[in-house]
Amino acid sequence: MYERNGKPKRFEDHYCTDVWFDEATEFIDENVGKIRRKLDEVGIADNTIIIFMGDNGTARGAT
Repeated sequence: MYERNGKPKRFEDHYCTDVWFDEATEFIDENVGKIRRKLDEVGIADNTIIIFMGDNGTARGAT
């Protein structure tokens, strides 16, 4: 992760906010993709509604 000036961001400043948020987003995206592929594979994707919900948790970066 780099600032616009090309210098690395400080690990302590951004680990909890950027890395954890990005990894959680990627994890959810990958697994929703797996569900969609399986629905296609078994032939029920056209008759299925996927509802994804969250509780919003805390604001990004809030303590």
